[in-house]
Amino acid sequence: MRAPRPVSRSVAALVSWVPAIFLAVNGCGVRVMPAPQVPEKTIPQLAMPVDPPEQDETQIVIDTTNGPATVQLQLLGMWTHPLCATTPCAANLPHGTYNLIFQGKNDPTLESKDVVQIGRAPTVFRHTMGSARVSQGLYLGGMMILIAGVFIAGFGLLGLASDGFISKGASYASIGVGAVATGAGGLMMYNGRPELTPSSSVQWAPGGPAPPPVPSGNKQQVLRVTPTGIVVSFK
Repeated sequence: MRAPRPVSRSVAALVSWVPAIFLAVNGCGVRVMPAPQVPEKTIPQLAMPVDPPEQDETQIVIDTTNGPATVQLQLLGMWTHPLCATTPCAANLPHGTYNLIFQGKNDPTLESKDVVQIGRAPTVFRHTMGSARVSQGLYLGGMMILIAGVFIAGFGLLGLASDGFISKGASYASIGVGAVATGAGGLMMYNGRPELTPSSSVQWAPGGPAPPPVPSGNKQQVLRVTPTGIVVSFK
């Protein structure tokens, strides 16, 4: 008569399955959707007029194609400063490069970042926000079912490895139920994994290139500290 396999070895084999199953379920990682088309170069209508820019500033009109959004400036990679309460909007910024953060007002899953260049020519920046969506109920529910299935199947394996623990029929039934639950839970986790959609933007100068700068002559030089460095202007 063949000696029963030690219970500890069966338990160790069961535990070794768990990380392998999770790796198989999440092997494809985050689901990345195709990037949206580049927005059309259409100038949005602003609800309110905007003050003219200062001498060392340029106006930029900002719009989002997939719903209104708040816009913030990212300063030094650590802080943010409100720029627009809702799009479309316009802002006067010193010349330089800026990181913008967009947050959808009607859909909180719409959130993305992009970079704008502020030169001497007024520009329009249109942005299609990206998104990060995850079905937490489906993913977490699948995880619980998967874990339960692993332990139910393990209970059946322990029955086969230990004489007198439970009958062989019950052991095989437990293994079958556990396998089905594990597969169903893994499928739920796979379908509920995070889904990322990239953003898309376009920036252009409707009036064409800016004219060359006016010579300073005898004007007074003024230095201004901006989020992107020091800006020199003349008054």
